[in-house]
Amino acid sequence: MHEAVLQACDGLDGVKDGILENPLACRFDPKVLQCKAGEDTVSCLTPAQVQSAKMIYTPAKDPKTGKVLTGGLMPGTELQWGTLYSPQGYGNADRGDEVHRDEGSELGSGDLQCRDRRREGAEGGSRRHPASRTTPNIKAFFDRGGQLLMYQGFADPQVTSENAIRYHQAVLDKVGKKRRG
Repeated sequence: MHEAVLQACDGLDGVKDGILENPLACRFDPKVLQCKAGEDTVSCLTPAQVQSAKMIYTPAKDPKTGKVLTGGLMPGTELQWGTLYSPQGYGNADRGDEVHRDEGSELGSGDLQCRDRRREGAEGGSRRHPASRTTPNIKAFFDRGGQLLMYQGFADPQVTSENAIRYHQAVLDKVGKKRRG
């Protein structure tokens, strides 16, 4: 499937190099790989596999409100699906750990610590980095001189790119592009 995605979208940036420069521009439909009547299912997808692939690409929404709960994975992530969607699941996704920086530590100093939210409770007595929360209203953080640094790769499996893009946009919508203070 990954090869089909590359065939469909790799050249969108003008260069065929095996990399999707902008997966957001890729409009790959897994249905193009669906088996025809009598075709060997080793070289094509069954209707159920096509449906599963479409679900992986599609954001999960609350059935009552329609609110996006988590984004779908981007085209180009197919090589990770065997791990992410295996019967054992993706271990990092269900550990409940959170990485944060202790107050007063310098970025790059190695003072990052991993905390288990389930053991420490909701707040755990530590000051958590605001990007670990889902609230986009972090104006108070900016007013105290904080800077929001985000890094997200399009193929990063733990937090979908779509989630990072939506969060960034939500912060801009709440506090604007320029920090006030």
